[in-house]
Amino acid sequence: MKNITENKEDINKQELENTFLTFYSYNKLFGIKIENVVQIISYQPVSKIPEFPPYAIGVINLRGEVVPIIDFCMRFGEKQKEYTERTCIIVTKIKNRYIGFIVEAVDEVIKIEDDNISAPPKIMGTIPGAYLMGIGMKNNKKALLINIEKVIMDDDLNSISEEVKQWKKQN
Repeated sequence: MKNITENKEDINKQELENTFLTFYSYNKLFGIKIENVVQIISYQPVSKIPEFPPYAIGVINLRGEVVPIIDFCMRFGEKQKEYTERTCIIVTKIKNRYIGFIVEAVDEVIKIEDDNISAPPKIMGTIPGAYLMGIGMKNNKKALLINIEKVIMDDDLNSISEEVKQWKKQN
């Protein structure tokens, strides 16, 4: 599975800098760097894996790749929301591993210049400041810019990867 940005050889890193995919989760607008996004798919049922952390709700098979699925709301201590026709899975690549995040809805891909990104607060509601890259403003919208690579702790990422390996052996 290739990252959506890997398919375009003519796109250079400078063009991708400060480009974010924005999405809604628990009624807030978030953004993640487009370079972390592999693809966006509509919600599909997941296969449950018992030893996952509570926010990791299972796995899907995406063109032969077993992809762990994280509910973005649950990751930050919110209750799981009902999934609708707008619910999407954003498949990302984190530390050479594919991880899908369930979000309420995808908004758009936007470029936010540095002067429109303010420093992150130490804490923003249920989102610890360590996960925030900043707050971006574009077209009168404010997006919390998340460092998606920090959303899952290394220990959890390793644990999830191990559980996926075990699940693949059994299925």
